[in-house]
Amino acid sequence: MKNKRAYKFQKFARDIKKLTNIDVFSNIKGSRSDRNAFARAILNQLFTKSTKAWTLMEIASLYRDNGKNMDHSTVLHSLRSFESYLTLPMEKQMREMGRPLKEIYYRVLLGDFKEYKNEMRIGDKVVYLDPQQEREVTNLINSYAEENIKKYIEIIESDV
Repeated sequence: MKNKRAYKFQKFARDIKKLTNIDVFSNIKGSRSDRNAFARAILNQLFTKSTKAWTLMEIASLYRDNGKNMDHSTVLHSLRSFESYLTLPMEKQMREMGRPLKEIYYRVLLGDFKEYKNEMRIGDKVVYLDPQQEREVTNLINSYAEENIKKYIEIIESDV
């Protein structure tokens, strides 16, 4: 399972590089710039939203496995900073990344969804919904579950 998730992490990193020309695993001088921090924040946000049960230390180890010096506190800071990065002036986002941060995030997310959607369980897809859609889907699933429970009770009662 780790290999599949490690692949997904690397795929996100490659997709970000295609859109921004930023290598999130770079250790060269200048790799602590805003643009690199933004790209890593996008990667960390994508990965934590699309996978479950990974600790910050495990995510940091994925960076180290790809040659980037990283520890869990840096991953945590990156995740906490993501939302504030999205509110930066558009001029700054364009200057640093060449396009809005939200656009990068959603383009990579869309590519991930298209690739994995047939393998994903319903619960894994919920992270892609807005709150209203999530409520609607929850109501639909509850309705189906209730109907099936009633059918099972009828079957059990008819067997008795």
